[in-house]
Amino acid sequence: MSVVKLTLEYDGTEFAGWAAQPGLRTVEGVLSAALDEVYSAWDGLAVAGRTDAGVHARAQVASLQADGGLPVGKAAAALNSVLPGDVVVLSAEAAPDDFHARFSARSRSYRYRVWRGAERSAFERRRSLWWAHPLNEEDLAESAALLLGKHDFCACTPTETQHGSLIRTVSAAAWEN
Repeated sequence: MSVVKLTLEYDGTEFAGWAAQPGLRTVEGVLSAALDEVYSAWDGLAVAGRTDAGVHARAQVASLQADGGLPVGKAAAALNSVLPGDVVVLSAEAAPDDFHARFSARSRSYRYRVWRGAERSAFERRRSLWWAHPLNEEDLAESAALLLGKHDFCACTPTETQHGSLIRTVSAAAWEN
C-alpha cells in the first residue's frame, strides 16, 4: 500500500464534525464512503486536526494508505466526482511511507471571523459571528498579543485524551480588518 496525502476543503455547516459518529453525518464518514468507491483497498485515514460540528476547513491535510484504484494524480478528480458538494479534495499526492497527517503536521492555523455590519449578512451567517456593536480594536490587539507563546491547553481538553502533552506554542495571533 502507498501513502496518499489529501488536501481538503469543506463547509462544515451540515456536519457533526470530522470524526465518524454513529447516525451522524461527518466529514470522515463521507470521505470514507468516497474512498470506498475509488480505491479497491485503503486503510488508516488520519487528519491533521479534527474539527467540531459546524466548523469549516481550508487546506486540511489527511493521509491514508491506498491500494488499487486510480493513479494518485487522478485521485482528487475521482474522489470529487463521488463526494457531496460541501467537501472537495483540492489535491492528492503520493507521500513518503512515514507521512502521517496528524503526526507529521508542524503547525495549524485557525481563523475566526466577525461580521461587523449594522445588519446581519445572509452570506456570512454560517462563517462569521455577527456583532453589530462597536469594537475596541486596541483592546483586541492587546488581547491577541496575550495569546502568543507557550501555553498548556489541558483545561480545553477532555479528561481522557490520547495526547501526551497539551503544551502548544502560539506563534501568531492578530485581528485584521
